[in-house]
Amino acid sequence: LSQKRADNVMQFMISRGVNPRLVSAQGFGEKDPVASNDTPDGRAKNRRVELTVAGSGN
Repeated sequence: LSQKRADNVMQFMISRGVNPRLVSAQGFGEKDPVASNDTPDGRAKNRRVELTVAGSGN
């Protein structure tokens, strides 16, 4: 599920004109939670996509 969420964001960015060679998607699933998965609030916080933007600005 986490990979599918990441892929969807990547495809959205590409559909908006981002060069496909400049984006990648990686799902982490349960490997990198930011909150406990023991509560609904914690699980909601863990359903996230993090973006890293890097480049020369050209």
